[in-house]
This record gives sequence, structure tokens and C-alpha cells, in this order.
Amino acid sequence: MHLELLIHSRNVKEKLVAGINKLHAYLTLEGKSKLFALLKQLKWEVNEEIDLGIEKRFDETNAVFYSVLEKKCPKLRRTKRDFAPI
Repeated sequence: MHLELLIHSRNVKEKLVAGINKLHAYLTLEGKSKLFALLKQLKWEVNEEIDLGIEKRFDETNAVFYSVLEKKCPKLRRTKRDFAPI
């Protein structure tokens, strides 16, 4: 369910990005600047959601590996991107 919500959210944001891109011709320079900042934030959010989805699938795929690794190397702690010794 969580992955479905991420996909839906990403689709909504991608549609917003496409709609925002169509507004450039109607804006002043100041408006374009503000819109560009909003567009940049939306694109960052979409990419972040893609990364979260990839990380979630990777974790699910490698759950057995993580379990074995934790048993063999109990001093390792998982961080956001990798394993690091404490």
C-alpha cells in the first residue's frame, strides 16, 4: 500500500511539473523566478520518492542477506545508505 501511495504521489507531482512548464509564457520575470523555484522543489520531491521506492525494493529483496549479516557481524549498524561499523 505504501508503495502505491508513493507512485500516486509521484504521478500527481509529475503532472504538476508538466502543468507548471506550460505557464512560463504567461508570467513576468519575477513570476518565472518564483515558478522556477517551485518547479525545482517539485522535481526534487519526485526524485526523492523514486529513491525511496528503489531503497524499499532493495531492502525487501535483500532482507535475508541483512539478517545473516546482522547475525555474523552484530557490531554493524545500518545507516540510510550503507552499513557502517560503530
